[in-house]
Amino acid sequence: MPAGIFFVSAGSYQPEALHQISSIESPSYVVIIGKPGVFQAPDGRNLVSIRAESITAVDKTVVDCWILDTARLTLDRIEKNNDDPDHQKAAEIYQRPFESWRPKVKEALASIQL
Repeated sequence: MPAGIFFVSAGSYQPEALHQISSIESPSYVVIIGKPGVFQAPDGRNLVSIRAESITAVDKTVVDCWILDTARLTLDRIEKNNDDPDHQKAAEIYQRPFESWRPKVKEALASIQL
């Protein structure tokens, strides 16, 4: 999947998400609503974790639509002015040139079937 790796947790403080995930067959595509967190791995990479509040199974068509929307929005952000606060924050977090995301967008788009 083009979305990358996310660490997801649901425990006793997220009973709805815990119940939902227990009823989803594996493997499945899911949408997760929750609180994100970014932490740095020992090797310096930024990793994303999500404390799940709600988890719902979805089909591949829904995932493909999200990938298409995300690809469009990512390309829009690549084109943004460097003075834009969101552009600057992304540069700070990801610490890589914006142009390096174009191949990732292409790879993501190659994975969909609409």
